[in-house]
Amino acid sequence: MQISVIQAIHTANISGVIALAGGGSQALADLLKQPGASSTILEAIVPYSGSAMVNFLGRAPDHACSALTARQMAMQAWQRARQLSSKQPDTLFGLGLTAALTTQPQRKGSDRCYIALQTLTETLELAIDFTLPASAQLRQQQENLCAEQALGLLGHLIGRETSAQQGKDSRGQYQRSFSCTAGKPDWQSVLLGKQSSTLQVAGPSLIFPGAFDPIHKGHMEMKRIAEKHAAMSALFEISVVNVDKPPLDYWEMQKRQASLTDLGELVFTSAATFVEKAAIFPEATFIVGADTIKRIANITYYQQDPQHRDRAINKLVRRGARFLVFGRFNDGHFDTLEDLDLPVDLQAICEQVPESRFRDDVSSTLIRRDQHKDPA
Repeated sequence: MQISVIQAIHTANISGVIALAGGGSQALADLLKQPGASSTILEAIVPYSGSAMVNFLGRAPDHACSALTARQMAMQAWQRARQLSSKQPDTLFGLGLTAALTTQPQRKGSDRCYIALQTLTETLELAIDFTLPASAQLRQQQENLCAEQALGLLGHLIGRETSAQQGKDSRGQYQRSFSCTAGKPDWQSVLLGKQSSTLQVAGPSLIFPGAFDPIHKGHMEMKRIAEKHAAMSALFEISVVNVDKPPLDYWEMQKRQASLTDLGELVFTSAATFVEKAAIFPEATFIVGADTIKRIANITYYQQDPQHRDRAINKLVRRGARFLVFGRFNDGHFDTLEDLDLPVDLQAICEQVPESRFRDDVSSTLIRRDQHKDPA
């Protein structure tokens, strides 16, 4: 990476947080060696161990080295930048890099690196797959390439030279792919907390909250039964903000929207809890699984304070919330509403869908695990 590009980065009106795991240290060193680094780098984080990554992201990633983990690191870094800086959000960035480089003993999977950059307006993702056989001599070359590509993404922010392009290098040492997903204006507003929802709904509604990652036949059967029961169309709801993991990035939002386009209307919200959802959708009936109702009643989510939980349930009641509860397979048993020990007020606003009408043991989590086996 040319020194002039790094100098241009330092003199531009951008600053952010960098998070690195498994590689990328050279990029940080290159930035720090040039004058003006303090105006660009608000903080650098190296969550190398598994416990450090859990602490940084709020939960263990599905895979240590993946595009998703890099994007989650970038999103968390951008959120951290917003906390550390009083600058306008559109001048801030979060850079996440996770790599599995040549090591001894040699790993089963390929050497690879994923880099992501999160800003207010876009999510950028770059993947590098090293194609040469692993060797100790190659590791520094891999590290240098990761650094070059990471700095290239920062150069993208200021319209300067970037090597973040699709293709294969002339010597056949690696392959790379690059994508950029723009954030729609209403997505940006929800992410910033300027609006709570991408869609305003008036009057009673039927809301189907979830991650839908991916949506499966069980979801669609729940939607069909609920719509017939309530005599109205259901609205898919995905919260951009989550209690125990980074917010969704624009790549994820685009993927979820594309998967649901032909299946029903979708709304993105900033409502991580059902109390918040009920505020956005008063008098709504929520389509949920028995596991979700169990969590609403669990004092673990209320700082172990039963009174805190009861106040939250009371807010749900006052806002006219109701729950249509579907059974859920859990630990070898199909749990239904009757199996749960719920507070009286919560029980009163729940209605069970009998197992005879719905039974599905598939979960999105298991589908994801089958689709993405971590090669490392």
